Amino acid sequence: MQWPWQKRADENPWWATIERKLQVIEEKIQAGQDRMVEPLEILEQIPRMQRQITKASAILVNWDEKREAEREEAARLRASFDMTIKHLMDWVDELSVIGQKTSLDDPWYEVHRAWLRQAESVLDDLGYVAIPVLGRIFDATVAEAVGTVDDTGQAPPYTVMEVVRRGYRLKGQLWRRAEVITVRPADMSEEER
Repeated sequence: MQWPWQKRADENPWWATIERKLQVIEEKIQAGQDRMVEPLEILEQIPRMQRQITKASAILVNWDEKREAEREEAARLRASFDMTIKHLMDWVDELSVIGQKTSLDDPWYEVHRAWLRQAESVLDDLGYVAIPVLGRIFDATVAEAVGTVDDTGQAPPYTVMEVVRRGYRLKGQLWRRAEVITVRPADMSEEER
């Protein structure tokens, strides 16, 4: 006979004690098939087992509550971390736009570039890798087209001309799609635009 809590005996010494007591009772019952077992022998074990089962149950309830609290705390910390990363990525995007719009003689230009390098470095250190899409043919698996520009003949159709928002990978998995502006083919109708 296998008791349902045998799987937990190695995790908790109380279960091991209960298991041993139940094995003794089971052996006495088996032995009783050959000879008459005193019902008092078995009855004497029941109050002790009840106390041990109550203690073990209380320990398991506390253990389960503690594990659930730890899971909730881990989920809260993960959500907070993910939100921080999202804000850092948004900051990188904003600094990139600022860098593109300011001239070299602007006194803040170098400060913005330094801030951008620092933020990019933090993301790199955490394993977030920017997806290179600028100047490449649009790839819907890693980018989302949010706009188009007219075809001037300088780049093939669907080439990414501007990155509005950078895309990132984490451990090889897509974390965030890039938002890009691509070259519109010359023969594209107004409805397709």
